[in-house]
Amino acid sequence: ARGPVSTSGGTPTLQGVTLDTLSLRTSYFPSSAWTFNLSTGLSNVHTQGDSGLGRDIQASTTWRPGARFDTTLQYQDSDAGQIATLGQFSNGYGLGYSGNGFSSGIGASGLTSASKVRAITSRTNYSAGPELNLGLRAYQRETSGSFSSNTRTVGVGLDTGWNINDSISLQTSFDTSRTDFLGTSFSTANSVVSAFVDGAPRGPWSWHLGYSLLFSGGGAQFNQNSTSYDASLGYRLTERQSLSALLYATDSTGQFAQNDVDISMNYQYRIWRSVALQGSYRIRRVRNLDPLVSSGAYRSSGFDIELVFNFGS
Repeated sequence: ARGPVSTSGGTPTLQGVTLDTLSLRTSYFPSSAWTFNLSTGLSNVHTQGDSGLGRDIQASTTWRPGARFDTTLQYQDSDAGQIATLGQFSNGYGLGYSGNGFSSGIGASGLTSASKVRAITSRTNYSAGPELNLGLRAYQRETSGSFSSNTRTVGVGLDTGWNINDSISLQTSFDTSRTDFLGTSFSTANSVVSAFVDGAPRGPWSWHLGYSLLFSGGGAQFNQNSTSYDASLGYRLTERQSLSALLYATDSTGQFAQNDVDISMNYQYRIWRSVALQGSYRIRRVRNLDPLVSSGAYRSSGFDIELVFNFGS
């Protein structure tokens, strides 16, 4: 790959990176209820005369005694070696990867600047019937490589999914976690409560309502609480054409407190299968509520034209 990378002088330069990876994946099915998976990888990265070695190991086992219940235990151990020291290539932004500014970008991996990751995760799902599903998860993750990523996080979460009827579904989730910054006395605890309602009645209309709360504590400089709302309304004009309106708003207090409102009106024309052309008028306003922060606030409005690829359909 080749792309612009920021330098100490502030002027981006075009640089290239080569990543060679040898991986091995294997699965074992001793019975209809048990599944074992193992994935290993060895990587060698080169850029501008520098190089680094990395390895990845991921193992998991799943027990599914019936159609209504399954539980999975997963272990991950990754050591990127010197890869994280190779500048912007470590997270992909310099190469137009991992979010890169698109309105539907997938975002960063959350492990930026981390060169070592060790995690264990368990997930359990239970279906109480065709209308109700429950999920429970727990995890511990340790990362290292820089001050911001030298952490140990332990968390648990509970999810519910309820199909109220043929056209309305409700999803809720509760997550709580604690993060310790290794080598320091700082820590932070976070809890998130979310609820989403989706409606797709017969006919051209569809809608969505969402609400979430974030509570955090620990070191004073890490505290932040926020409330978020999102809503959308869609109308299908024809098989290929649709209109939609979207609203997203959030208020946060504490560290980097902000008020963020994002509104858009959209027209979409499906060109072929999951490829569509979308025209939007978007208004966004970001206000700083933290008296110690003087940057980042802005107002914007304008028209966007995007070619949208929906790889999930």
